[in-house]
Amino acid sequence: TSEINQSNKILLSMLNGEFPAIVNLSWLIVDVRDVAKSHILAMESPQAFPSDKNNRFLCCNVSKKMNEIVDAIGKK
Repeated sequence: TSEINQSNKILLSMLNGEFPAIVNLSWLIVDVRDVAKSHILAMESPQAFPSDKNNRFLCCNVSKKMNEIVDAIGKK
């Protein structure tokens, strides 16, 4: 597809040198397959829907700072 999501637009901007500096940002990184599994587990688990409807869940494998991502891209 010609469309990319916002996270990938930021990475592309980094690759294209559009950022004037490395800023103090972090990204939570997760494989989309793990997100899909978490949706299924949430649908199948009664514990995912307690009486308090304000609960939210996050699915994350690792958190990476912008400088770590820039370093990893630079090595490739």
